[in-house]
Amino acid sequence: MRLDRILACFGFVVGCFTLASQFTLTVSAYMNDGKGWPLGILHYLGFLTILSNTGLVLTYASTLFPHNWLEIFRHPKSRGAVAAIITLVMIFYNFLLAPINPATGFPLFNDYIFHYLLPVVYLVWWFIGTPHGTLEYKDVPVLVAPGLVYAAYVLVRGPILNEYPYPMIDVNAHGYPQVLLFMLYTAIGLCILAALVVLADRLLAGRRQVAAS
Repeated sequence: MRLDRILACFGFVVGCFTLASQFTLTVSAYMNDGKGWPLGILHYLGFLTILSNTGLVLTYASTLFPHNWLEIFRHPKSRGAVAAIITLVMIFYNFLLAPINPATGFPLFNDYIFHYLLPVVYLVWWFIGTPHGTLEYKDVPVLVAPGLVYAAYVLVRGPILNEYPYPMIDVNAHGYPQVLLFMLYTAIGLCILAALVVLADRLLAGRRQVAAS
């Protein structure tokens, strides 16, 4: 079996298990607190970590299974967008969330898988296991679009649920001006990462052409 296939199988299985175990932990905690499972699900779906890793698992699934509904995850732009966002998630956690993360035990183990293991495995898989040479710098807005949609989603759901998934974007604690400024800086960082993904795609395509000749 080729290395890229092994990585896809590993990422898919570990990703599914980690998402499922975190879902169980989150919903169970909400039910034990008397808040009910619907709020637990909404809380679970509020994190970019969860949504980006779900995209990662679906991207692997598009490689492993022939279903037509997975076609969008086979597109180079979709795979490039996941590469950019999962890198942002890894950087964001390492520098901003890990130092203040109160989790211990199995939840902390899940955090390490979500924020370190799965992103690294995906990036290696993206480098060696996907076709390259189709991304262009004009595609950067498309690559960052999922992150912008998430930012809007957080701002809409926040006042409704009175809950923000990350302390840096808690409007109740910091106010809209500071949160929007933080989101602007984050969006700029994501644009830089997306541009680097495009650059890597072009360099990898050129390298493979040289190797083939």
